[in-house]
Amino acid sequence: MTIYKVLKHVHINGYPVTSKYYPECHLKATRDEIKKFGIHKFRQLGILIPLHPKEYLGSNDVHGNLFVSKIVPKKFREEVAYHECVESRCLLRKRKKN
Repeated sequence: MTIYKVLKHVHINGYPVTSKYYPECHLKATRDEIKKFGIHKFRQLGILIPLHPKEYLGSNDVHGNLFVSKIVPKKFREEVAYHECVESRCLLRKRKKN
């Protein structure tokens, strides 16, 4: 079980999207998420993204804290938190190397 905080809004701005390692880490997190939860559940979650274009489903910060938006149904929150956890670990490792 991943520990995360549920926020009313997770806005699109700042870290981690501004990190130069974000695209690589996001792709890795997406692959790991599909392996763990399956492509069917991943696609169901993908339906929410166009419905809320000005908000992320989840995010993380430079300290490794994970956030999930309230717009994500409860049955998908663990999946979003897992994605953010993998992404956060990858970004933190990349930052430490450089």
